[in-house]
Amino acid sequence: LPHAVLLLGPEQAGQAELACWLAGLLLCERGGCAACGDCVSCRLFLAGTHPDCHWVGIEADASAIRVEQIRDLAASLETRSFRGHRKVVVIDPADSMNISSFNALLKTLEEPSENTYLLLTASRRDRLPATIRSRCSCQRLPLPTPAQAVAWLQLQQPRDGWARLLELAQGAPFLALNYASGGLEKLDAEMQE
Repeated sequence: LPHAVLLLGPEQAGQAELACWLAGLLLCERGGCAACGDCVSCRLFLAGTHPDCHWVGIEADASAIRVEQIRDLAASLETRSFRGHRKVVVIDPADSMNISSFNALLKTLEEPSENTYLLLTASRRDRLPATIRSRCSCQRLPLPTPAQAVAWLQLQQPRDGWARLLELAQGAPFLALNYASGGLEKLDAEMQE
């Protein structure tokens, strides 16, 4: 796996979920095709307390990822791994950073510390500077077919109406899940009447 991966796809197509899965896989001490869920690193990761896993996102009082967050991240990545294994960073959504944040991240992307992996998620490629994109392995995440998405949604939460919610979500299954939990299906039915 390259040291920096950009997971790019439509909004709520699963970039954050895939980044989370990859982070767990990278931190797992047993190695394999999936995180074991049982080793010390997996238990720490599942509890949200793994010292070598860093999550960067938009803070509650902000509208973008701030430069201070990226500078703090860069400082923490200069130290050795607490568990003596790998360090993993998830930046979600990376396309919400401002120019100062991108510039602060650039040095980390150019000179990553040993055994450090950066997982960036984005839905807007045009909001990422070319200098950032060129230093990441870009993985495009296509939306599943409507039939695949409805089948997956039925496994998550059996109910009628997934096809319409998926249509409202423009094919993004995780957005359809959010719509269902927010009661959009009922609102849509009222609007249709």
